[in-house]
Amino acid sequence: MVDATESHPLIERYYAAMASGDDDQLGALYADDALVIRFAGSVRGRDSITDFLRGVRAEHRPFELHSITRVRAAGDIVMWDALITTGVGVLQTTDVMVVDDDGLIDHHVLGNRGYWGR
Repeated sequence: MVDATESHPLIERYYAAMASGDDDQLGALYADDALVIRFAGSVRGRDSITDFLRGVRAEHRPFELHSITRVRAAGDIVMWDALITTGVGVLQTTDVMVVDDDGLIDHHVLGNRGYWGR
């Protein structure tokens, strides 16, 4: 089970791994059979998710987190808003993660609320 004070470090580790480009660090956050859901479909499995997120980083480099707000948690579900500056513009996102009993991401819904291109 996750509470709001436990969820923020997981979110911070996710964005630190995204910004650093450390695929091992990023992949280690996800369960072996995790699922990432996005508007264009889904990606299943730690290795496939790592490959997908590597592509996201390459497309949006540099990747700088500005803020995390409205962190909410209920049981094993964590939700938050983030503002991210990238090489292609500013992204405003709302993400949802389902965390397993080992503290790994089991499901991750990537949600873009707004995008302002350069």
